[in-house]
Amino acid sequence: SSLAPAPAKPRPSQWRFPKGLWKVAAAFVLGLGVAGGSWFTLHRSTSIAVLQEVEGARWESSTLPTEPGSPLPAGYLRLAEGLARLRFQDGAEVTLEGPAELEIIHRQLCRLHRGSLVAHVPDSAKGFTVLTKRATLIDHGTDFGISTDDEGRASVHVMKGEVELQHVTGGPSLRLLTQQMAAITPDELLPATALELEPRSLRDQESARRFSHEITTVSGRGAAAYVTSPGTEKHFSDTLLLIKNARVTTFLRKAILRFDLNSEKLPQPIQEARLTLQFETTGFGFAALGGAAHFGVYAVTDDDQDSWSSEKLEWSNLPAFDADPGRVDLTKAVKVGGFTMPRGILRGSFSIEGPELAERLRQDGNQLVTLIIVRENPLDQASGVVHGFAGNHHPSLPPPTLRLR
Repeated sequence: SSLAPAPAKPRPSQWRFPKGLWKVAAAFVLGLGVAGGSWFTLHRSTSIAVLQEVEGARWESSTLPTEPGSPLPAGYLRLAEGLARLRFQDGAEVTLEGPAELEIIHRQLCRLHRGSLVAHVPDSAKGFTVLTKRATLIDHGTDFGISTDDEGRASVHVMKGEVELQHVTGGPSLRLLTQQMAAITPDELLPATALELEPRSLRDQESARRFSHEITTVSGRGAAAYVTSPGTEKHFSDTLLLIKNARVTTFLRKAILRFDLNSEKLPQPIQEARLTLQFETTGFGFAALGGAAHFGVYAVTDDDQDSWSSEKLEWSNLPAFDADPGRVDLTKAVKVGGFTMPRGILRGSFSIEGPELAERLRQDGNQLVTLIIVRENPLDQASGVVHGFAGNHHPSLPPPTLRLR
């Protein structure tokens, strides 16, 4: 799925290998394997790069060594958090920013499956190439950054020098020079633009193109809160909305959001909608206890329950209440989406979108939309992690946001 150049077809040779020498050649290769521990194994383990240093790194299931100073053959680095700097044999220096997955292929070639990296490529490494799902970046001596996601969206930023972009669908290549950037969609290369001082995430860039309106739980009569099961005496937060589901009766939590659709003149009818939540580490519980967390987002269909107050909200008077921490009353709510957070991942931007969410917004009678977020699969151990995402009072992260078109 990359645009790496195909090898040239060899021309027919006028000279043929003498039949008698095949046995000699085979014996020679076999001898290498016996005397030298297999030449092919040695070739595969040849160092392509060196992991120079890490900072705040937490690794996932990498196939390569993760200790600083380790030589790196071909394989995968999967960085859940932090930074990792590696130097390829020809001199290209790459800093990987977690969460990210990088496949090391050759001393001049790597594939960024997801995440971000920043690269410094000296003259000795010109031609250094980064593959993504839908495009190829070829360096011409430069400092650049690239981010990509699983769906093939990518963004390239050239701080200094020149890079060439090629899309997997073909068409003319695009050259980016110093202080230029370009976006890559699954279908095409977008034109170069001036480099932004603080580049936005891939999702934000795509949202700016697709969605024309944005409202948050701070807008108008919007609100954001969470409730805890009776008997919970500690581990609260003023900045995060907490969620937990375990096989106990205390320390269970559900989050609730309200969006005021009248706070802005919205498109009529609403064609698409996306809800985005910004998760952050809570510091409560152990992430190692339990697997992936599956979250469900439910929209309350009973308009009479939209007038809830954050100050008076309790576990048992939560709209569409169900005593099960992973469920809601489906006679008063409907599921509009869900998402999964992998085991050990506690922070980052997570979104839902689809026809169910847009349809619910179109059908809402009083223009106040209440959403309930729960963890649907329970933890087996009560000491498992508490998830949390930014509410209306987080000092740096944006509140829950609806983007609409």
